[in-house]
Amino acid sequence: MSMENVKEFLALVKTDEGLARKVVELKDNLQKSANLGSEVEILAEKVLPLAKAHGLEFTAEEFLAYANSVSGELSDDDLLNVSGGISARGVALGLLFATG
Repeated sequence: MSMENVKEFLALVKTDEGLARKVVELKDNLQKSANLGSEVEILAEKVLPLAKAHGLEFTAEEFLAYANSVSGELSDDDLLNVSGGISARGVALGLLFATG
């Protein structure tokens, strides 16, 4: 388990059409939900199983640490996908949903 796996997962989301569809569906469902929960809960319940199904394991904390490490490196497109400013949650979800 490592932040390298997080990086590989995010790259896979951008190249695997089926995984990208699942992430977009997750984004749509989260946008409709009134009770989003914490970023750790969302990652643990929704994102980590997707990553594990593709042979990539990491923790929610590793995902958030990676998101924080690249927060200054986001492209303009990524920044458009982050709502409410650059928080760990916004960056994490923005990175995931950049494909949508």
